[in-house]
Formats: sequence, structure tokens, C-alpha cells
Amino acid sequence: MVDVKTQIASRPQDPPAEHMRNKRRHRRLQILKAVRDERKGVRVVPTDDKLRGVLKHPNGTGFRAKGGIVWPDDNFTQRRLRDGSVKIEAKEKPEAKADATISKAEATNLSGRPRSQTPA
Repeated sequence: MVDVKTQIASRPQDPPAEHMRNKRRHRRLQILKAVRDERKGVRVVPTDDKLRGVLKHPNGTGFRAKGGIVWPDDNFTQRRLRDGSVKIEAKEKPEAKADATISKAEATNLSGRPRSQTPA
């Protein structure tokens, strides 16, 4: 008689590779969440006070009598910014926070020398 096995031996999973895949996935999800949080809304003000009573976002958000309003950063808002009917409200940044930020060029300069001293 022939012995027939009904179960197939599975390959052993490599736990470190599985762990690394989860780490990469978790990091990617964190980056996507940060990008989505940055794009939540844009604070805009109308360029002309005549537009204040007329302009309204399709979600129903209109302008108040004074100041700006937060609109979602979507195609409608981008079109209004391009045609000039609204503009992004200027934010006043504290000086200490502005000094702590670095530019993209400084972040990519790995030599530690200022950009002007790097050889061509």
C-alpha cells in the first residue's frame, strides 16, 4: 500500500524579514499620514471685498465679514488661487522657529561645508 500525506509541509517563515517588512510599511504609512495632515486645509482670503459675499466653496464654506477662512486644499481651491480670486493668508512665524528650520539644499549637503565652498 502507498502512504499518501494529506498535509503539505509549509516553508518556515523568516521572522526578521517579516519584521523588517512591517517596519517599512509602518514608516511609509507615517509619511503618508504626515503628507495628508499637511494638505488638510488652506487659509484663504478674497483678493477683493466684493467677492467676499459671492465666493463660496462647494462644501458650503463661505467667507465671514472679516478675515480668512480655511478651505480644503482641493482642485476648486487651487483654481481660485490660480485665477486670483483668493490668495493664501500670510502667516506670521516666530523668529526662533524660522531659525531652526533648514532648507532642502542644506539638508542634502552631506559634506558639512557651506554650499558655496563645495568644488564644482
